[in-house]
Amino acid sequence: MRVERYVYNRVDVIPEKLQPGVLYHAAEYATALHLCACGCKREVTTGIGAGHWVLEVTPKGPTLWPSIGNGSFPCKSHYFIVEGGVRWAGVYTKEMIALARRIDNPRAHQAIPSFWKRVADAVRKFFKGSHDKTR
Repeated sequence: MRVERYVYNRVDVIPEKLQPGVLYHAAEYATALHLCACGCKREVTTGIGAGHWVLEVTPKGPTLWPSIGNGSFPCKSHYFIVEGGVRWAGVYTKEMIALARRIDNPRAHQAIPSFWKRVADAVRKFFKGSHDKTR
């Protein structure tokens, strides 16, 4: 059964069995967990903090930003949790999954060296050449 609302529950220890409609926040571990909103009962884990998701607790319920894209789940669900409500963003397509993975981990999906990699390689080459000349 689809979940349309989440309530916030701050915990010290993540429960063994998660309940639908509950966003568990283990602040000590900078992690939030919930069951997928589509109802498939898969656990969704999100890191909280710089470079990960932002969690804001509002009087109406939790907001988790950016979206939750479950591209590795069979359901491929994609949604936002905003003030406790679920806002559906459609199914993740193969193209969207590939783009999200490139953005999340550009080095692992890089076919052409990035500008900064080329700069770093040039600096290494320069200093290696300088080092070789001093011998």
